[in-house]
Amino acid sequence: SPPKIDKMAGPISPPSPSPGLTEPLLGGSNEGNGSAPVPSLQERRRNTNIKFILLYTVFMFAGRSMWSQTVLSAYVYLLRDDNAEAVGLLTAIMGISQLLLSFPTGYLADKFRRDTLLKSASIFGFVAISTTLVAVHRRSYSLLALALAFWGALWGVVYTTISALFADSVPDGKRSLWFTRRVVLIKLGNMVGPVVVLVMFYMLGDKWSVNDCSVVMMFGQAVCVIPLLLLCWMKDVESHEGDDSLLQSNDPEQAQDLLPRSDEESTEADASQNEVDEETPSAPLACFCLSKERFIPRMVACADILSGIAAGMSIRYFPIFFLSNLQLSPVLVQILFFFSVVGQIPLSIVAQRGAKRIGRCQMTVLFKWIGVACFVAMILSYRYRLSSVLISILWIGRTGFMNSCSALTKSIIMDAVPPHERGQWSALESVNMFSWSGSAFLGGILVGKEGIIFNFCITSALQLIATIPLILLFGKVRAEVETQSR
Repeated sequence: SPPKIDKMAGPISPPSPSPGLTEPLLGGSNEGNGSAPVPSLQERRRNTNIKFILLYTVFMFAGRSMWSQTVLSAYVYLLRDDNAEAVGLLTAIMGISQLLLSFPTGYLADKFRRDTLLKSASIFGFVAISTTLVAVHRRSYSLLALALAFWGALWGVVYTTISALFADSVPDGKRSLWFTRRVVLIKLGNMVGPVVVLVMFYMLGDKWSVNDCSVVMMFGQAVCVIPLLLLCWMKDVESHEGDDSLLQSNDPEQAQDLLPRSDEESTEADASQNEVDEETPSAPLACFCLSKERFIPRMVACADILSGIAAGMSIRYFPIFFLSNLQLSPVLVQILFFFSVVGQIPLSIVAQRGAKRIGRCQMTVLFKWIGVACFVAMILSYRYRLSSVLISILWIGRTGFMNSCSALTKSIIMDAVPPHERGQWSALESVNMFSWSGSAFLGGILVGKEGIIFNFCITSALQLIATIPLILLFGKVRAEVETQSR
């Protein structure tokens, strides 16, 4: 029979993925006569989503790290005459904008097409880039605040929707693996940014100035155009149409497998548990009168929010600490950020593999405690005027361990909630961003009144407290069980 044609395909063909991403990522259904597996329409869409989401991740975080990771804080700090509070205020504006759009987006992502939301988000992105370019060219603080509000709107829609779409596209038992791979690509993108910025600052004279920071920020904005275009080629796998092959299938069991399902497939051992309604009184209670299915994601979300509040108080001020307190040049600062990201890649892989042995919550807590220990050692090293090299090494260790477990916590949430709620739970990323942004403003006030080291002390204490909800989950989170792709 003639080959089937995808009726959803438009007149314009999407860009071809790179040659290294051409092999199927998920299994397909076998045809007869010993032929190679041929993926169904839904499987092809899932494979395409995974490929384009990973490509989007690399390009977006590469571009973002060029203009936002260190340069934005330095630019605002210099533009506003060494005013740290101005840095926190802009970060808070971006976070509020993200929060205002994240929750309605989470609802819409679960009720309507997620690919449509991603296309809409690209519009916010192009407006954000245009406004940022004008603001930097005019050196306008108020216009830059408007631009960051648009960037916050972009993150609010994209972070919520793309996380849910990625979780839908990855089968059970593989989420921590694929989330870890995506985190590794985030780190890779964050490595590219400092390298490019390092070269640019070196060519510009290796001096902190508003003009040089403006040039670097404009280049980073241009790079962000590529991932915005990629958003337009992602396909929703929760389509109501079903697979075209269902219409011609003579196998009732095969046709049944192709029908849309409200929940993801699970192993036989967990089938009866997954069928239990989470809201029924018969569900076992874990703690605080919550069922186990509700207790786990809420505790993980609580830990993430507390950790975000703690991190937000300091993360925007590390570039200022290196610039003002340690008197490091732009090139040296970029080298530090490069190695901090390099360390996160192997640590993320170690965390994912270690979680298979001791558990995802246990591994996360262990890494967080090591990160806090490095942070405290860094603070003491600065107070006792030890070498800047030692302080920098401890900061790299602190950053590596604190930022290597996000894939584990996210996989716990996505495994614990039903698919039709993933968009709403993905919106919690925007809550984390808002808490991160709001605490950045608070951090700016503390830096202005008590000093940057006092701010770092408060951060380390809060990061230790943020591990308590995860400790309560020891022994309650089941190990990942791999299932066949749907």
